[in-house]
Amino acid sequence: MPKWLLNVFKSIHFYEAVSANLSIIVWHFYNAHLNPDKFPMNWSWLTGKISEEEMIKEHYREWERIKKEKR
Repeated sequence: MPKWLLNVFKSIHFYEAVSANLSIIVWHFYNAHLNPDKFPMNWSWLTGKISEEEMIKEHYREWERIKKEKR
């Protein structure tokens, strides 16, 4: 296999990795920061508290486990 072909494959792989990382960053930015349900931010990271409605909506299994433990 000629060296120039390996260089082409290497470049393609590099740009594929860059585009994958950028898509993950954009996806995270929307879901964590720009999502209308959470905009401007989710305050639980500052207060350490979460409403029961939000707990049910976002962490239903954990909410069920906590309810079972309280019984």
